[in-house]
Amino acid sequence: MPRSFLPQNAKYVNAIELRSGFSNPKEAYLSLESQDSMEEIQKVLETRSSFGDWKLVQKEKVDTKVVYLFEGFIKKSMTIIVYNKGDHRLLKYYFKKQTNY
Repeated sequence: MPRSFLPQNAKYVNAIELRSGFSNPKEAYLSLESQDSMEEIQKVLETRSSFGDWKLVQKEKVDTKVVYLFEGFIKKSMTIIVYNKGDHRLLKYYFKKQTNY
């Protein structure tokens, strides 16, 4: 999971990695909390996607939740869900790498 998609002031909440053998993770889940505003977080994510290695495929905004779908090189995909939880934002990252072996 690229660190450049993570807000600088975010706090770790939870994470899980699923592996096949000793290779790199095939799937990962990460949950973070941030005091940054929803607009600041959206700016970080959308600016990061403009670098070229991750393409923003879909963005959907529903009430106080924003869902992003990114596609990376070599069959990688990442979904990021950002929503308000009280006075802070909760970010959930789902990363998947598809391989043939």
